[in-house]
Amino acid sequence: MSEILKAKQTVRIESSGLTCEVEQFLAAGGQGEVYRASVAGKPVALKWYYEQSATGAQRKALEALVKKGAPNDRFLWPMDLASATDVPGFGYIMPLRESRYKGIVDLMKRRIEPSFRSLTTAGRELSDSFLKLHSKGLSYCDISFGNVFFDPANGEVLICDNDN
Repeated sequence: MSEILKAKQTVRIESSGLTCEVEQFLAAGGQGEVYRASVAGKPVALKWYYEQSATGAQRKALEALVKKGAPNDRFLWPMDLASATDVPGFGYIMPLRESRYKGIVDLMKRRIEPSFRSLTTAGRELSDSFLKLHSKGLSYCDISFGNVFFDPANGEVLICDNDN
């Protein structure tokens, strides 16, 4: 599969007009690709939608999510939309997940061995985060092992793929 964006390519952050520079391809999913990028020297993640997923309805949903804001800091929430004149579709920027966070798959495959306290903290943070999301009138539509990360040292949680 060929990547939509290339390293050193730039896209425009829509609300600020700042430039976002693509640094490295990270992953691909059903809707698009995710890249490590930077805006004004600060690291971010950039999700760019495949042309068929870059619909008007998706754009409208993202605009509403950006405006509403994250329920808490455990969500890698869309911060702003991004576009480019030379690339079809659009994307959005979000916080970049730090490497200390590991996936639930790492836990299931026993690549990490967190303490019982870390696991209970992760469970509490996850349930509290979804409660906060629901209290904003939203629901998470893509719960999976690939969308929840936690720090095995302390149980801190991050939830990604918040664009649906």
